[in-house]
Amino acid sequence: MFVLYESKDYRVFLTGNKSNLLLIIPIGTVLLPTIIGYPFRAPLIITEPILALAHLFYFVLFSIAVLKALQSIYIQRFKHTINAMA
Repeated sequence: MFVLYESKDYRVFLTGNKSNLLLIIPIGTVLLPTIIGYPFRAPLIITEPILALAHLFYFVLFSIAVLKALQSIYIQRFKHTINAMA
């Protein structure tokens, strides 16, 4: 997290690239240990709260990236539909 912040690479996640939709895969892998405990015996939120916070941070970062990508796709298609009608 510190390296992402210092190098300002987190900004890449906040753009509307279609490739950000691939982050759905890491969202799932971040949520599994945190919420349901797979592959561990218990959820991380109960056993390792600090590690769970890191997982939740990445979940939020990846989710924002996916939502930004979906928003840009929606806007492109919506503008294309309005331009086609005119």
